[in-house]
Amino acid sequence: MSEFQKNWLSVIIREIDYVFLPKSNDEVDKYDSLEILKNRFAKGEISEDDYQRMRELLLT
Repeated sequence: MSEFQKNWLSVIIREIDYVFLPKSNDEVDKYDSLEILKNRFAKGEISEDDYQRMRELLLT
């Protein structure tokens, strides 16, 4: 394989990683935290005021 082909293969692999891998763990963590919060509210573990306050904190 020539050097040119190796370079192009490297570029293609990086582009595939960029497209298919999660952008950051922060996005995943925020989603998980919101789901946990929704479940706690649905179970009656927290009040509506607490739910709204915590939701705003997570979304900022």
